[in-house]
Amino acid sequence: MAPQQSSNLFASISAIVIVLAAYNIELLIANIKLSFLIVLLTTLLFLLFKFLFKRKSAADGHSSIATTHTNIAKKPKSSSPVISDAQHENPSIKESITSDKPAQWSLQLLQDMDWKNFQELCAHYYESLGYITKTVPVGENKDVDLYLYKENSPNKIFGIIKCKKWRKLVGVDLVKALFTIQSDKKIPLALFFSTSGFSKTAISFCEKKHLKLISGTELLEQIRKLSLDIQQQLLTAAVRGDYTTPSCVKCHAKMVLHSNKNQNKQVWRCQHYAKCKTTMYLSAAKK
Repeated sequence: MAPQQSSNLFASISAIVIVLAAYNIELLIANIKLSFLIVLLTTLLFLLFKFLFKRKSAADGHSSIATTHTNIAKKPKSSSPVISDAQHENPSIKESITSDKPAQWSLQLLQDMDWKNFQELCAHYYESLGYITKTVPVGENKDVDLYLYKENSPNKIFGIIKCKKWRKLVGVDLVKALFTIQSDKKIPLALFFSTSGFSKTAISFCEKKHLKLISGTELLEQIRKLSLDIQQQLLTAAVRGDYTTPSCVKCHAKMVLHSNKNQNKQVWRCQHYAKCKTTMYLSAAKK
């Protein structure tokens, strides 16, 4: 039985006891009508008290609801970004909100990224055009970075690609080396990508040849001609992971920054040092 019901019943019984005590019990027993009238009045009083109590409880409840709505209306809005339940469950979504990686293409982005990321970007660009690309294994051919194939002829090399993420202009010697391979193997197309561009001599050498020189600015122009979805896919792939730390040119592993105590300078060393002793100074790592 609920506490409130027990309290009401106790009050009713108490009222009956008080009424019976006020009269001569023997007289009440002798007078049946009077006894019946007392019981009836007591029952009516109990029902009246119960009705009044329910109205009071309902009024208190409405007052509590109104107070709650008032507090909600006065609650200040948070200035922090709203994160949905899905974002709490998926950390990658929350990470994308606070990510400080570039949100759009720029020449500065091409110059800041690792040479390996730049090479992969060139490969992904041609894959978005419907070609098949294959990275040249480490140590196989230093003058070629990628092989290019047509989808309808995946076993025949259609083009060769060389990529240089330099801050200085690419000279004619590297361009000639690529052209020599193209001529010897009779490959239809050769492409040379450089974030910085090419010297005038290199540009003149490529005239009337199936060898295209593509600077960082020209690459950005070609990327911006693609659909927005593909542009975003290329950007996401280009800045995935640690895209600015240089990779070892010999084993392609990420390098680690060390202090050179003798010359009081910082240098990049292969993470597999001393098995792989590739070392680059900071200025060289940016080229």
